[in-house]
Amino acid sequence: MEIGLLWFDNDPKVGLEEKVRRAAGRYAEKFGRPATLCMLNPLTLAGQAGGGAAEVVVGDGVVKLVAARQVAPHHFWVGVAQTS
Repeated sequence: MEIGLLWFDNDPKVGLEEKVRRAAGRYAEKFGRPATLCMLNPLTLAGQAGGGAAEVVVGDGVVKLVAARQVAPHHFWVGVAQTS
């Protein structure tokens, strides 16, 4: 990911998928294109009910979730995955 948006959301009443949708929505609003990747703290991903989905449907697209130790808990780093 070359350009990303760091999103903070620690609302305990909102599930992980909705938090990712909010972050991806803001990314699309700011950069004019949909996010395809969300990097988040491994504890945030592991804390999700059901064992942790690998992706979240956002609008007509899919955002892949990737655990990254460099991302602080309750933070979501969203952007577009780079292709090789």
